[in-house]
Amino acid sequence: MTDRKNRRLLPILLLTLFGIAVLSVQVFFRWRADAIDDALTGSDPADDVARLRDLAERLAWYRPDDTDLVFRRAELADRAGDAASAAAILSAVNDSDPQASRARYLEGLVHRNAYRLDDAERAFRASAKIDPKMVEAHRNLIGLLGVEHRGADQAEALQAWIRTGFGVIEPLRLMGQSVVVIPPGTLDKTTDEGTILERALEAQPQSRHVRPALARFYRNRGESAAASKLLDDRLKDQPDDIAARIEKLATLVESGEDDAAQTFAATIHESASEIAEFWLYLGDLKRNRKLWDEAADCYRKASSIDPRNPETYYRMAECLRSSGQKDESAQYLKKHADLRRLAEAAAAVDANRPTGSAILEAARLCADLGRTFEARAWVNEALRLDRDNAEARALLTRIEAENQAP
Repeated sequence: MTDRKNRRLLPILLLTLFGIAVLSVQVFFRWRADAIDDALTGSDPADDVARLRDLAERLAWYRPDDTDLVFRRAELADRAGDAASAAAILSAVNDSDPQASRARYLEGLVHRNAYRLDDAERAFRASAKIDPKMVEAHRNLIGLLGVEHRGADQAEALQAWIRTGFGVIEPLRLMGQSVVVIPPGTLDKTTDEGTILERALEAQPQSRHVRPALARFYRNRGESAAASKLLDDRLKDQPDDIAARIEKLATLVESGEDDAAQTFAATIHESASEIAEFWLYLGDLKRNRKLWDEAADCYRKASSIDPRNPETYYRMAECLRSSGQKDESAQYLKKHADLRRLAEAAAAVDANRPTGSAILEAARLCADLGRTFEARAWVNEALRLDRDNAEARALLTRIEAENQAP
């Protein structure tokens, strides 16, 4: 009888002992984690970074899902000069995590500061996609595209930012410049885009964006030989790199190598025919040879692909005037002047304290230029300030009517 009772009690006793053991382990783990946390949070920020990293990594073993600890670990890795580990720690944050957008943004900063611009771009785009309200991700992406002189990509990114409805006056002001821009604050006072691109080339030599941009920087600084060498090296490995080929054409034209430029242009005509800058540089070549009508035709093609660039209209007007077509030249000079007026009006809008009158001036100029997307966005900002603004509502009615006209 007693043996039977003992046999019934034995499983209960074992389960109880197992529960006590599990609880003891949990209590120990919690105590151990709290002890490491206290040591980490109580440390002086000036303490040895290696020691702090060790504490953070040990704590992560106990708290693998602590996102705040992830940020702390990444910060310490970055402080230690281990950008690769910092980026890897941040990239491990799942997209479904409430702080995923912040993690991607910080990952972008780590890559950017390590001059890994391709990786930074990917991270900034991911951050903005997860949370469109992450204005800093948009801002840093725009700056990066400006440094790499990627006009079409920058315009597309600015439009995407405007569509979010958050902080849209800033991208509208930049779009109003109608050219590739490097926003204020992107570069510090002692660094130019050339320095960034040179370091980026060292960090990611296979990037398809860095070499053409750096060559352009050299060309604009009058160092055509350095630009040509950079592009020739790229085209040996990647002969179909269209951005590098167009920049090579620009370098030949600017160096006065007209015959070589003409031959080179013929080799890329088909693959570059939908890119505005190809026609712009080909127009420059024709203009150098005083082939005014041919140059004007090239500039027309450039403006049909990218109607935003004021310089294209100015060069076209010069060619038309030289060929005796003064009336048509005057039309394009006016277009150039209107785009410059828009740039001034957009820059005059204070992003922190905008006024309805300044906003509507930019909106009217955009509407007059047929830039409906921007005009509508400017008007919406005016209505955000004053829902009863009769001038804004009248302009919006005009924009919608013109947009629906056959």
